[in-house]
Amino acid sequence: MSERRTETRHRLVITIELAVERAVSLHACENLSAGGAFFRHAVPYKVGTVVEVRFTLPGEDEPVHCQGEVVNVPDP
Repeated sequence: MSERRTETRHRLVITIELAVERAVSLHACENLSAGGAFFRHAVPYKVGTVVEVRFTLPGEDEPVHCQGEVVNVPDP
C-alpha cells in the first residue's frame, strides 16, 4: 500500500476539540501534520463531515482554530 500523506507527521499527544453545529466532542490526538490528525479512537462523525477544530499546541497560549473534514473512520 502506498503512502497517501504528503505532510510530515509529528508525534504529539494532545486533546483536540471537534464541533459540528452545536455538538462538541473531545478526542485524544496521537500525531499531527499540516494536513491532518490521527485519533486512536474513531470520531463520531461520518466521512465527509466538516468539523470545526480547536486545539492548543504545547508551549503556546493561543489556540489553533480551523475547519477540517473527516476523511477516514476505521471499522470498529
